This record gives sequence, structure tokens and C-alpha cells, in this order.
Amino acid sequence: MKLQRYWIGLLPLIMSCLFAPVLATEPQAEQADANFPLRFVYKNIPIIDHLTLYKQLESTIVIDVRSKHEYDTLHIKGALNISISNLGFITRIKKLRVQDSRQIVFYCNGITCEKSYKASDKAIKNGITNVATMDLGIFGWIEAFPDAAVILGEDTVPEDRLITKEKYQLHLLSPDEFVAKIDKSVMVIDIREHYHRDPVILEGVTRVASSDKVLGLLRKAKNNQQTILFYDAVGKQTPWLQYLIEKIGVENYYFMDGGVKAYVEAGLPID
Repeated sequence: MKLQRYWIGLLPLIMSCLFAPVLATEPQAEQADANFPLRFVYKNIPIIDHLTLYKQLESTIVIDVRSKHEYDTLHIKGALNISISNLGFITRIKKLRVQDSRQIVFYCNGITCEKSYKASDKAIKNGITNVATMDLGIFGWIEAFPDAAVILGEDTVPEDRLITKEKYQLHLLSPDEFVAKIDKSVMVIDIREHYHRDPVILEGVTRVASSDKVLGLLRKAKNNQQTILFYDAVGKQTPWLQYLIEKIGVENYYFMDGGVKAYVEAGLPID
């Protein structure tokens, strides 16, 4: 009887030891997915992690689906640029597949950028096989593998050229702070593409210049020693733009944190 009581007393401890590994791994798995929130939205999209892609980079067709100017500023070494905004996107991917049977991997800016997921989704729906998304994006990639990235034509990204999150955040202004900084001496630039320019804000003071038109304005602002204020749709285009700004040598520049979406949510006036 004593022996029976002894084993009964040990039962909770034995059970906790048996199930501890299971209980410990479940939250870790959930956390891994939580780091990539769009995986819950695009559940059927095949994913390739950045470590695997790095190992098989030379045997993979890597496609940057962002704009040409974003690609020219920063991209994965060896990647092709086929913008998902291009009407001939699927036609070009199909031609590529006919010529090459290797896996096609799409990527865009980062973990909250939908373009790479949408690219895989479009490809699959159009009968293109062996595709996947690398959803860490270019900014996570250059931090992990600067030796396999190209920045403004340089084949590797020197460590001192990497822009940290802290440095990026130093140039962020809330929508209210952004508006308060506007005066006659600053240049305000809307870098949204034409199909994203709704709603229109700050119309009386803003210059409209999509990504391929920014370079000339940067040079002008540098010559005039002007401060530049940039905004986009939701704050996703500005991180890559900072590399170009630093390259040109403009010192005084700021981005609207969260873009036009945050501006509207703050209740600021719409033109």
C-alpha cells in the first residue's frame, strides 16, 4: 500500500516530465509563425526560409518583384527583377519556366510586404509549378547575408553601409510631427506609385515623384541644403530609399511613420 501511495505521489512529476517537451515546443512553433504575420493570410503559399535559400542560391531562380528602382538600389545577388506591378508579369514568368525548370523564389521588402506572396499565388493559379516565397525580404536578407546582396551596384554590402533599425527610426516622424515640420524651406515628396495615390494629402506643398524620379530631387535638395520630407502609402517604401539618400549625401531628411495610412488614421485633413 505504501509503495502504491509512493507511485501515486510521483505521478504528477512523471506526467510533467513526459509532457514538458511538448508543452515547450508548441509556443515556440506559434512564435515562429507570429514573426511572419502574412503566413496566416496566405496559408497555401509555399515558403522557403532565408537560410535554405542562401545555401542553394546558385541553383535557384530568385525574382525580386519590387519596382526597378527599388531593385537597382538593393537586391539579392543574382536575382532577376520582374515587378509584380507589370502587366506582363505572368507572361514573363511563364517564358522563364519554359526555359528553366529550377525552383522560382519570389521576394520583396520584408515580413509585412505582400508582393512576394501575391507573386507566388498568381504563379500557382496560372499553372506555374515549383515556386515559393522567401518572406524575410530584402532588409532581413542583407542583415543576414551582406555578402550575397547588391547595394547601388556594389557586389557586397560593406558592414559600415548597413542601415540599422535604430538609424532608420531616427528619421521617422509621426504624421503630426511631419506636418508641423513643413514650411517654405523644406521639400515634401510623395513617393507613392500613381496607382496608390488615393487619398491625396498635403496637395498644396507636395511634389509627386515616384521611385524612378526621386534621384533628381535628392540632388537638387543637396545642392540647396534643403530638408526633405518623404511619405508613401504605408511606410514600406522608405527603408530602401534611405540607402539612396545616404549615397547621395543628403543629411536632413525624414519619413512619415506609417505613411498616408497613419496620416488618415490620425484624423489629419485630406485634400
